[in-house]
Amino acid sequence: MRVSRLRLLLAVVAFLFVSLSIGHCQNLLKRWATTFETNAGVGYDSNILGSRANEVSDGFALGSQSMRIARHNSLTSLNFDANIAKTHYFSESDDSYVDGGIEINAAYPDTKVDVTFWDAGVFWNKVSQVNIDSGQRIQPSIYGGRLSGEWLYSPKTGIVGLIQTSTTDRSRDGYSTTRSRQFRVGTSHSWGPERRWSAEYGLRESETDSGAGSDSTHHYFGLRGRGSISPKVKGDIFLGVRRSEFSGIREFSDTGPNASVDLTWNVSAQLTAGLGFESEYEFTANGSVELKTAAILKIKRELGRGLSFSTTLERGNSDYEFELRDDTRTDDFWRFSGNLEYSFTRRFFARISANLLASDSSVAGYSLDRNSVTFSSGLRY
Repeated sequence: MRVSRLRLLLAVVAFLFVSLSIGHCQNLLKRWATTFETNAGVGYDSNILGSRANEVSDGFALGSQSMRIARHNSLTSLNFDANIAKTHYFSESDDSYVDGGIEINAAYPDTKVDVTFWDAGVFWNKVSQVNIDSGQRIQPSIYGGRLSGEWLYSPKTGIVGLIQTSTTDRSRDGYSTTRSRQFRVGTSHSWGPERRWSAEYGLRESETDSGAGSDSTHHYFGLRGRGSISPKVKGDIFLGVRRSEFSGIREFSDTGPNASVDLTWNVSAQLTAGLGFESEYEFTANGSVELKTAAILKIKRELGRGLSFSTTLERGNSDYEFELRDDTRTDDFWRFSGNLEYSFTRRFFARISANLLASDSSVAGYSLDRNSVTFSSGLRY
């Protein structure tokens, strides 16, 4: 009886402490927009390890907590985002994992067209993902920072620039750690209201610590267009050429096209569509080369009466050249993720999520499938 009373007293004290803390934070941040989301659910995963050779399926329980603190006005914006999620498998509990991360972004001013501006951000994330190349689930730690901006020295002409650094640490899964630095500079010019084009040069350097280590350098030259393509379409398009060089077990270089597209189409007040395209060229420490080309389609639709739907579809292929074996491989893949959400009230919601991955390889044994579905509900407050 004494133990039960003690537990009850501790629970009451904890509740009062949390309530007072939230109230204090709300008073402290009354000029800030704060959003918290607590989510819990269950699901099924057809291939929990992402393994090609030995697929293991299992059900799981999911619990997550996210937070956003933001402040926006006519001149500046500041966002702080944090999240943590626990996935616990019912039968394969040793493979349970925790994902999470934090991100801080700031901009001055909030708009980025036809004005001098800068924006900056720092981030740290640990995200479980299926590595198509290795054919298994990994959980890298990815962190870094970014500073970019544009300075206008006349109403139509300016200078754009970007400095970015990032680290992908895969040592927890027995893989390498890659450190990258990126630099971009160019001159920009207005070609209409809320439209600008720029001629740019970019440099990206990467270092990988596996084995004897390796270095790669990529030079980019091209033209970029950004802003309002039409009253309802905005985006960023880059077309150019790259020169890539690798130094490691072997030394070699390659020259080819480079392109990226990121478009947002506000079809209506209830429907938004996004289209992206990327072509990414990378070296690995053992001298292999990967060229990934992918197109991404995003759709978000408000169905009315508290019901909304969002989906992301990615279709692409990865071409591998194994320099040490004088061999090649091509993986054609597609990813799908979809969310159907119903808001019972302004705070309480329920969600059904599906994630599908299918990778068909030209080399036997390298094809991969992984599908999962999650039923969850939560609170926003």
